[in-house]
Amino acid sequence: MNTQSKVPVFSIEEQEEFDRLLQEKDMCNIALFLNYHINEEASLETMVKGVQQYMPYMRLSLQEEDINTLLRVLGDTSILGLDLEHAFSYFKEAEDTERIQQTRHLALLYGKRKTVQHIQEHATKKSIPELTLSDGAYKEFFRSKALPCIKLHRDEKGFFIEEKDIEEILSEIQLSPSQTKEALFKEALEELEHQGSRNIPKQYLFALLTQDPDIITRHEKRYQQAQQGPRPSCQRKLEEHLGDEGKIIRTLQNGDKDNFFPTSGNIFLVEEEGKKYVAKEHLKQYTDFSRMNGYSMEKEIMEALSKRPQHPGIPRYLGTINAGGIEFLNIEFIRGEPLRRFVKQRLPREKITDILIQTASTIEYLHSQHILYGDVKDKNVIYDGTKATLIDFGMSRRFDEPITDETFYYSTASTPKYTTPERVLTHKVYARSDVFQLGILAYELLTGTHPFARYKFKEGKSNRESALIKYGLSNLHNAFMPAPDIQKNTELCTLLEDALKKDVHQRPSMKEFRERLETISGRYNNGEPNNQQLDNVCAV
Repeated sequence: MNTQSKVPVFSIEEQEEFDRLLQEKDMCNIALFLNYHINEEASLETMVKGVQQYMPYMRLSLQEEDINTLLRVLGDTSILGLDLEHAFSYFKEAEDTERIQQTRHLALLYGKRKTVQHIQEHATKKSIPELTLSDGAYKEFFRSKALPCIKLHRDEKGFFIEEKDIEEILSEIQLSPSQTKEALFKEALEELEHQGSRNIPKQYLFALLTQDPDIITRHEKRYQQAQQGPRPSCQRKLEEHLGDEGKIIRTLQNGDKDNFFPTSGNIFLVEEEGKKYVAKEHLKQYTDFSRMNGYSMEKEIMEALSKRPQHPGIPRYLGTINAGGIEFLNIEFIRGEPLRRFVKQRLPREKITDILIQTASTIEYLHSQHILYGDVKDKNVIYDGTKATLIDFGMSRRFDEPITDETFYYSTASTPKYTTPERVLTHKVYARSDVFQLGILAYELLTGTHPFARYKFKEGKSNRESALIKYGLSNLHNAFMPAPDIQKNTELCTLLEDALKKDVHQRPSMKEFRERLETISGRYNNGEPNNQQLDNVCAV
């Protein structure tokens, strides 16, 4: 990277802020401040440019351990973008073996062969046992993970895999004389199918590599069907299915048009036989865009919940329809407004606490049904003035066994504002990850502001990386510094502080969060002086 690029000179106010951050050794906000100083769109590149440009000045105030902390921040930024190569380089420079271990774990999980190779070389050179894979484990990684996760390329002519990538992986596996490449490609294809990935182009390319006519024919047919698939005409297909019996009232969400790698589904408000419901495309995403197998479990979750007594905080599941090859989940239409509307236009204090108690109760119920919700945010709670309803189970996961404090699933997807510290570090989602997200939502409803983010980087669909860095780093590193009105109510402040702990295992359970909030709300409603300040916190 060019370290000679000119960077604007600090204003007096900026210089004072920078010196304050240096004095406080606030490494996360130093990196974000320098990024914002250069560009209002957060990125690893701009952040590194700022750090490099001002490093000589910073070294006058910082010790070596402070510099290492700053390097860890850059590494964490890389992890947010799944740039594991850069993450390893920063953690290596900081001599942080624990963070290198976490990076290697993600590299093994996602089949990032270059990162695994470089960490293995580093571990061997430095004689670090905890980072060293055995020869058998190393080869097995390339066989079972690196090969199926090989990078897929796409240009105007179609999809392809680089031959040199295949050869590099085969050289690491070191096939015996009795093994054939074709058999190995069959194994990789079976692994892709077993994972449930709808990565149809890659499956077809591996089918071609097997040189098996039957396998090739089967996957070629699937590829052609996907290529000519119905997603770009999704609305028309649904309208044809409804015929004269129903109609689409309006589009609630426009999905993208890519048949192969859709990242967002279509959602419509439908009226049929005088009844309204939501028709939500059951989008089975490509593996890299969601959780490891790429499949939404929303249908499975809604079906499981529909077999239980109806919970008031969850929409009713009305079944599915197939419209020209596209499956839609039919879900009860919930009247009201998403809580996003009430973050700036704040509700009275009794309504906020009631909403939070209802939402916590609903998520607590989901946990009791072996479901981790994983996507608490202002958009996913609908409020009608009385009842709060939790919608959208596209990022949720259902387990066969009861959920414990150690139950988790991996996810590369996250709403930036509500990104949890454990999601940044390990990509894991726990039951108490839901507590952290609800804590952020509670703080937003009570104050109209975010509890951690301090810089106004660009956000929105076209600036997702910027928003993820802005909130992800802030949620991970910045201390909880509650607004004065929050501080006045000791119990409320303590509850939010506990819910927003960086360590997932130090947070209260959702049950405890609800019970403590009910106690706070009850004391206020009984007119006890200790909670009078809630009026100041929540007043319109």
